[in-house]
Amino acid sequence: GRHYRAAGMFPKLPGEDPQSGQFDFLVSLKTAARDHGKIFFYKGADTMALMWACERVTGCRYADLLSHYVWSKLGAEHNASIACDVQGAATPWGGMSSTLRDLARWGQVHLEGGKFRGQRILPESFIPDVRRHADPGKVTKDSGLLAKFLTPGWSDRSQYFRPEGPAGPIYTAGAAGQYCFIHPACDTVITKVSTHGGIDPELGRLEIHAVRQIADRVAS
Repeated sequence: GRHYRAAGMFPKLPGEDPQSGQFDFLVSLKTAARDHGKIFFYKGADTMALMWACERVTGCRYADLLSHYVWSKLGAEHNASIACDVQGAATPWGGMSSTLRDLARWGQVHLEGGKFRGQRILPESFIPDVRRHADPGKVTKDSGLLAKFLTPGWSDRSQYFRPEGPAGPIYTAGAAGQYCFIHPACDTVITKVSTHGGIDPELGRLEIHAVRQIADRVAS
């Protein structure tokens, strides 16, 4: 809840600095009593820290980096938007919005080996790494929010979910029913941007089962 309030998604509590943001939240965190690399733990602070590192290394804001390296190369029909906190820091872990067709263009990059219409966007090694090296053994009952959604055999790597083995699909998901589902074996991308208004693990599993069935039928 504290990260959501720092991002401006929830109102600040009495006594909290109204001008504090996500960077203030990050520097207040303490090292968790968990061994590095042992389990996967789902938390937006890791994604925020990755964004901060990108900004510090390049000297550019995250939205500008995303626009330059990704969005401008997709032939997007519309601008995307990203929520920012009171200090202007973006929320890459849960604040980006786009149209359905533009999200599908991003999914198509994965079917084309990291390219879109011949132009390289993702490193050639990135997608194979996600598919091959996601480790279901690292998803346990202690994996935080993620443990409520994933059944045995599911895993996560580099911000992507992998519900099956290396030859199966991968996908990214929003908090309440948004998906970009990518199934290279079926040459299929399925995007969904509607919302069911809350975090429902059982409904989330049913939605992924449904899009997997659609992809299989398209390929048959």
